[in-house]
Amino acid sequence: MPGTNPVKNSELRDWVILLPTYNNAGTLADILMELEKQDLDIIAINDGSTDHTGTILSAYRNVKTYTFDKNKGKGMALRYGFEQAYRKGYKTAITLDTDGQHDPADLAQFNTLLKENNEVLILGSRNMKRKDVPRRSSFGRSFSNFWVQVATGYKLSDTQTGFRAYPLEPIHRITWYTNRFEFEIEIMVRLAWQGVPILEVPIAVEYPENRVSHFRPFQDFMRVSLLNTFLVPIGLLYQRPKMWLSKSSVDRLKKTFLNEWRRGESDPVKLSLSIGVGLFFGIAPIWGYQMLAAFGIASIFKLNRILVLLFSNISVPPMIPFILYGSYKIGGFVLSNPDENIMVDDITWELVYTQIAQYTVGALLLALIVGSMGTLLTFLIVLIKNKLSV
Repeated sequence: MPGTNPVKNSELRDWVILLPTYNNAGTLADILMELEKQDLDIIAINDGSTDHTGTILSAYRNVKTYTFDKNKGKGMALRYGFEQAYRKGYKTAITLDTDGQHDPADLAQFNTLLKENNEVLILGSRNMKRKDVPRRSSFGRSFSNFWVQVATGYKLSDTQTGFRAYPLEPIHRITWYTNRFEFEIEIMVRLAWQGVPILEVPIAVEYPENRVSHFRPFQDFMRVSLLNTFLVPIGLLYQRPKMWLSKSSVDRLKKTFLNEWRRGESDPVKLSLSIGVGLFFGIAPIWGYQMLAAFGIASIFKLNRILVLLFSNISVPPMIPFILYGSYKIGGFVLSNPDENIMVDDITWELVYTQIAQYTVGALLLALIVGSMGTLLTFLIVLIKNKLSV
């Protein structure tokens, strides 16, 4: 395998290499030989292999092997490996797939990041534009990238990579629910929800002729889809607003907004409509479905989905009393039912329920007003900025 600058164990005393493996005897030995050159601690989980994987593992003195009697799935192998690594006092577990696609020399890049960042999740981003990359791998990665971004706000380039550095302390605190391929999505999303930063490093990728992949297109795709139906609503309706209230998340949010704004400045109309549509659905009286509806409209009309989702978060908890108050007052004015004595502090969900028609009419009008103002203001700002830059 190609590579330079092997990483010595003296630099990695807090690390352990974790290898979940299942019937990869054809490629496993090469990976172990490369890792042995770097004198690294290794934990291998033999996930019920029926080939001579066990024989290969037993030939390496620096590999601590745990064997399942029958195949339990990659997620279960990783979970068990994390538990053993944590018990042994390691702070980080670095995982590699054993099908031959990863180059152990890329550990040097993980080493560089881990010296500067302790409790982070690091993903090795593969170059999937190569001609030898299987088509289903490229599609699966794009599909996964999108839904992870919706659930977490992280715009990542490779959410299906098996070359990762995991922080063991936060993993130890969480109860996990999945056992197979989809676990790598669950752990990434839920660590992000816990505030663990996610970083990426570019890595090499190879697809050797003797590579054996255990990805099952239909079953695993369905498992990931079912997991997303659970994670995405929680992420949109609770976790992402919660994350954005923290300082680090606010900084990341600001960076995301500026990046998407710069990308959209070349098309002021689409940029303005993206913000306006987001604001409209963030106020619209469809609680629980605001972001999903906003996302659907953004997709249909090819708007900037990130900005739409971003601005639909106007209905985060600190803003809710003001949105309810404005909706109630506008609805009362339109329906000739003004209540001049009511204040923001007097607004409750019970009051809204008893005056649902008034609230609904007012919320729709408030959403239309705020959405229109957001659209117009954004368009004017971009127009003025573009003229000044000429």
